Amino acid sequence: MGPDSYESARIKSCEAAECLENGDYEGALASFAAAVELLPEDGHLAKARLCSNIGHILVRLQQYEEAANSFGKALALFLQSGDRVRSAEQIGNIGSVYRDTENWAASLDNYRKALTIFEEVEYKAGIADQSSNIGYVCSRQGAIKDAVQYFGKAKDLYLELGEDRKVGLCEQNLQQLEALTKNRG
Repeated sequence: MGPDSYESARIKSCEAAECLENGDYEGALASFAAAVELLPEDGHLAKARLCSNIGHILVRLQQYEEAANSFGKALALFLQSGDRVRSAEQIGNIGSVYRDTENWAASLDNYRKALTIFEEVEYKAGIADQSSNIGYVCSRQGAIKDAVQYFGKAKDLYLELGEDRKVGLCEQNLQQLEALTKNRG
């Protein structure tokens, strides 16, 4: 397979994007899967991106086990290519699958692994996102003090990054936790 395989895969990816715009998730899945198959064996980065896209669609379809598998494939491919940031994003995605299925321990484990990598490479957006995710899981588990700490860290980083919408979400979460603490105390 040569350059034509990349062009064919790109065309399939465009078809998938069009399907997504029209709300046809099954069609998008089929097109992304076809694009993966068209890529050459050494097309790790392109395959990884497509597997991640497939995982996100599967989450929307609430096909969580398949989504986790697709994110796992993307993770392996990003690791092969040496992309630590994208690898950590996939670990975070797997954490979100566990969050959506309320497997809090597995969710927290994956979020913490992703956070560690983001901290090692000093990727602030990833640190903020995983801190917020950990804050959410902590709040669901009743670890309010920890949740406040993580949401506060995320808020500070989002402020620094100019992510106003995410700052607002962190502030909402912190206000809800404060109200919860007052009601308990």
